[in-house]
Amino acid sequence: MQHTLSFKQNGKDYTSKPFDFEAFCLINERHADEKINGKYKCCVDAVLYMFDGTGANEETIKALGVSGMARLCNKLWDMYTEALVEASKNE
Repeated sequence: MQHTLSFKQNGKDYTSKPFDFEAFCLINERHADEKINGKYKCCVDAVLYMFDGTGANEETIKALGVSGMARLCNKLWDMYTEALVEASKNE
């Protein structure tokens, strides 16, 4: 199943490209960094990556504010942890 993020702003719907290995690596790199704490800091770059080329530019996404970004980061974190669990089952 392909996982995507979505949001609505100013009456327009935006959907990200599917969660992929690159998004996973962007989160994982930050998650492994002991200086970075929290889902938001781990996921913000991956959120921007997932919407790259979709019509939702960085300004559009950041205009969602902290609560909107947090919602997207929470969903993306769930995708990331699901991928980690699946990978650990295959070991």
